[in-house]
Amino acid sequence: MHVTNLPITFISGSISRLFAPTFTETRSKVSSAKLVKATRVRQNSTASGPTTRTLRIVRKMYISRALASGAFCSPLPTASAVRPCARLNSGRRSTPQPRPHSTGESGLTHPDAGSNRSRRRSIRLSVTIMKRIMLVTLGVIAGFHGANLEAAEQAGTSSDQVPAADLKVFNDPTILTRRVWLETEWNKFTDGASIVEETAGTLWVWRVSENQDWAVRLKLPVNLRVGSDDPNVPDIGGLGDVKVATGTAFRLRKTFRVGAGLDLEMPTGRHEFSDNAWQIQGFGSLGWDITRWLTFSPSFEYNQSVAEEGSAQPLNSLETFFPFTIILPHKWAVTAGYENKTDFENDNYVTNKAKIAIAKELESIPLRFYLQTKRDFDSVEKEFQVSFVVTGYFR
Repeated sequence: MHVTNLPITFISGSISRLFAPTFTETRSKVSSAKLVKATRVRQNSTASGPTTRTLRIVRKMYISRALASGAFCSPLPTASAVRPCARLNSGRRSTPQPRPHSTGESGLTHPDAGSNRSRRRSIRLSVTIMKRIMLVTLGVIAGFHGANLEAAEQAGTSSDQVPAADLKVFNDPTILTRRVWLETEWNKFTDGASIVEETAGTLWVWRVSENQDWAVRLKLPVNLRVGSDDPNVPDIGGLGDVKVATGTAFRLRKTFRVGAGLDLEMPTGRHEFSDNAWQIQGFGSLGWDITRWLTFSPSFEYNQSVAEEGSAQPLNSLETFFPFTIILPHKWAVTAGYENKTDFENDNYVTNKAKIAIAKELESIPLRFYLQTKRDFDSVEKEFQVSFVVTGYFR
């Protein structure tokens, strides 16, 4: 209650006479100066708000209600004003305030905050693109699956007679078996960029004679580029160059085979991922089973562009491959090989690569897994290349 309208001296004298009649006389003779000073202090404190005891009670009530609601509101009430918490009175959750930007010791916005947010948005966009790519790829594989099932109802191919053919097939083009596959290739570059290529492929095979097969191959690549340190190089994704090929293979002897064919590469991809040229590729290969567990399967590919788009340069190159495949127990295999490429349009420049791979075929399901890594000895831009292939066979 407020007592500012009652004289302090009257209240003090009344209380002394009623409740403390035995007080000494000197107790009641307080100097007038001290009484006036005490009166002024009490008047100032009571005029500005509740008493100190009332303020403590309000503080305790405020803290108890804040703890019960699970959150504190600020500022706490002060002697000048007791301000109730809007969150506690309204019963509604307050709108969360945005977090401040990353700041340094000076309090200014960190210069890398914007770039970090942009990179996070770019990563989320890349993940979305990859999900869509995977859905498209799975749809294409489902279509290939139906076509190969129909072909599988026919007689088997001559390549089915090759021992451990499914473990040799990716490094021996003379082995033609009905299959579909999904290949993921990751190329890492020195500028921090990564190019991921998802390729859905299928091979249709028909038996021409007892020792000859004929096949048609289709490759549908989708590419994604992310992570470049250069701000002028954006993260992008899109279709690559579609390839259609046809070829044949002859089984000359039980342990010796030869094959040849033509491959057409069409500039269907966006220009960042495309060679931007129509190309004809001729290829040839031979397969030699040196022993039951060792196979040598050299091959070559000759590339020639027949029409370029825009300002694209002509392409003319020769690639050679020399892989050795070792068959291991329990349907495992290891491959080691050497590759080179001669670019006739670039002063016959030669690049050299080495690769090593491991393959596994499941016992009860016609599936094969293949993991490969390559090292380019002449490129200063590419750090490494890794490929993973899942293949399904049709018998």
